[in-house]
Amino acid sequence: MYIKVLIKKIIKHCRQGTLNSVISEKISGKKVPIFYRDLLNKIRYGCKAPVYAERIWVNPLYCEFSIRPESIIALTGHHAKRASGKVISFSDLINQLVPILEVEKIKFCLDHWKNGVPWEDTGIYEYMQERILRNGSADGCYNLNDIKERYTKVDLLFNQIRREGRFKTQKEICPSNFREDGGILIHIGPEGEPFFGWRGCHRIAIALLLGLKFPAQIGCVHINSLQYLARFRR
Repeated sequence: MYIKVLIKKIIKHCRQGTLNSVISEKISGKKVPIFYRDLLNKIRYGCKAPVYAERIWVNPLYCEFSIRPESIIALTGHHAKRASGKVISFSDLINQLVPILEVEKIKFCLDHWKNGVPWEDTGIYEYMQERILRNGSADGCYNLNDIKERYTKVDLLFNQIRREGRFKTQKEICPSNFREDGGILIHIGPEGEPFFGWRGCHRIAIALLLGLKFPAQIGCVHINSLQYLARFRR
């Protein structure tokens, strides 16, 4: 019954040109799960349309700008990660792009690994403590000891990736992981430009420094860039 109702609604919204509204509707008291977004994308944009948490491969040399999470929320109504796989037009956001080297966490990382500045002198500890005061926690940290422990682990990650010369996919890290969920978030711009989505700052800083192509979780995809997806899937 649930599937029949969904199919009827899809046909109805296809005819009315309001297919995207199916995603937010409640059917039989349940919100349509993420995989129905995949189905709707395929119906509207074809078999090569993006899907939620799809894995793409990104060359850091071409990742020059980022889009702030609040900009994606304002446009889609979803947090940046939950907007994964949404096909949208975000031409208005092009004026809100931030150079990737100006993202604070990335600056701290590059200062540490490239210039040899100790973590405590980069400003990251103060940055994290401010977030903890404001939100109660930050990236799973609740105090200075947590912060120090976290950045010891970040150094271990850097050393591992440098030693192995590659990034592991989320599936390699955890076989039960759903697609590339939790990976570096990358939105695709109107001309196929990869825009960093502010998730995975440490990992993308490593990629920038080492020049390594990395697996990423697809974010929002500009409708004009569907033709470029094949290059990211290689």
